[in-house]
Amino acid sequence: MEGEVCRSETRLMKITMTMLWVVLLAVTLNSGVDPKPKKTDIECAVLEWGADASKPTLGILCPPKDVYAPLRVYMKVSQDPPAKKITLVNRPRTWIRLRKESSCLIWLTFLEEGQEHPRTDWLAFDEIVGMGLIPSVR
Repeated sequence: MEGEVCRSETRLMKITMTMLWVVLLAVTLNSGVDPKPKKTDIECAVLEWGADASKPTLGILCPPKDVYAPLRVYMKVSQDPPAKKITLVNRPRTWIRLRKESSCLIWLTFLEEGQEHPRTDWLAFDEIVGMGLIPSVR
C-alpha cells in the first residue's frame, strides 16, 4: 500500500512538472525572448534564495518582469542538501535559465563551501515547493 502511494505521488509530480513546463514554454515563446542556447530553455529571474532550510529553496519568476507576458509563473523549487553548502551569487532580479531534463536544471552562479571563486553551472532542483500563476496587470 505504501509503495502505491509513493508511486502515485511520483506520477503526480511528473504530471505537474510536464504541465508546468508547457505553460512556461508557451509564455516564454510568446514573450519575444530569444531562447539561447537551447530552444527549450526558459528565461526567468531569481526572486529569493533560502539556504538556511533543511532543503535549499529558490524562488523564481518566469519570464522576468522586464519581458512583456500576459501570464507569469512563480515557482519555488528545492533540492536535496548538497554535499557542500552553497551560497548563491545571483542577486534578486538577475536573469537565469531554466531547463527541464531528468530534473529541473537552473543556470546559476554560486560559491561552494571551501572554494575561493564562484562558478556558473546548472544546478538540479528536484521538487516544486510552491507555484502560482500571475496575470499581467495593465
